[in-house]
Amino acid sequence: MSEAVCLKCGTLKHGPWVRCHRCGHLPADVVDKAKHEMTSTHCLSQADLKTIAAQIQSGHPRHFDPRQLERFVAALRTTRLDSRTKEQLVANVVRWAVILGAGGGVFWFFHWLTR
Repeated sequence: MSEAVCLKCGTLKHGPWVRCHRCGHLPADVVDKAKHEMTSTHCLSQADLKTIAAQIQSGHPRHFDPRQLERFVAALRTTRLDSRTKEQLVANVVRWAVILGAGGGVFWFFHWLTR
């Protein structure tokens, strides 16, 4: 499991896109997600994360190289599902599970009746 720094309060958290347990911040847009990805163990060492966390906690926000940030944003846009797509995928899976489950229930009911 990866660790990341909350860029709002400087707390170490489990994963770059999860809600911070201290301040409640949840990276929502693609730029915020890219910044949190860049300050995670996917990209940095644990020691670097602790240094960044201490800087943020002492009031020094993290600055990002604009070109590097744009590369991460572009990569997220092309390789990751956005949250709306994930919600649609989950809704479709649930919808089909209900339809197939109901169809299977009807099948077994009539099978039981005709025995």
